[in-house]
Amino acid sequence: MNWTIAYYTFLALPAGLWFATRFLFRNRIHWLVLWPVAMVACYCILLLGVHLLDAQLETELYKHDLNGDRSFSGAEVTPAMEKAMGRLTNDTGRALAPITGVPFSIIWVSMNYIPLGLISLAISRFRAHRGDFDQTEDFDADGSFLTTSDGDLQNPYHPPRTINRVR
Repeated sequence: MNWTIAYYTFLALPAGLWFATRFLFRNRIHWLVLWPVAMVACYCILLLGVHLLDAQLETELYKHDLNGDRSFSGAEVTPAMEKAMGRLTNDTGRALAPITGVPFSIIWVSMNYIPLGLISLAISRFRAHRGDFDQTEDFDADGSFLTTSDGDLQNPYHPPRTINRVR
């Protein structure tokens, strides 16, 4: 697995989990469970990407090891080897990834879930109140209320509501 795949997975994971929960599981997983699961999964994928990047840089460095003893001496020290050594050893970000990965994962998941949560809240509020206007329009031509046989109000301009209405 390449480290770039791990990083793209890190970027897409929160939204992917949100939409999977929303559409595949039909909101059966509560957001209070989904949020920490997404944070832990992002953190683990971030650390996996750092590990894979370290392995790739180490592999590039040891291509310059001619005798295979995993140390560099004499003719093995070349400008290309020194450049590869610099890429492997001069990165504090990879060394501190276990520490900085926690707040970064929390921030990334929050940046994804807050807008998605607000959109879902707006949609659910809209769906909950979309039939409220029907009660003010239930008048006959002479101003009397239209009712059905069981006493419920009826609007002649709208189709009757069913119990199994798709939301």
